[in-house]
Amino acid sequence: LGSSTPLTLFLYREGFTWGRYSYACAIGIVTSLLILLFSIIERKFIERVTLY
Repeated sequence: LGSSTPLTLFLYREGFTWGRYSYACAIGIVTSLLILLFSIIERKFIERVTLY
């Protein structure tokens, strides 16, 4: 980060806070999508297993 002036430090801190919130939101969305995907895959897998 080289020479950090108070302005860049403030912007970095604010950006980190907002980035953490957006990361939390993105992680929540991705987690719910993964759970949905895994439940669909599991259902297909169970159907395939019960067929055989």
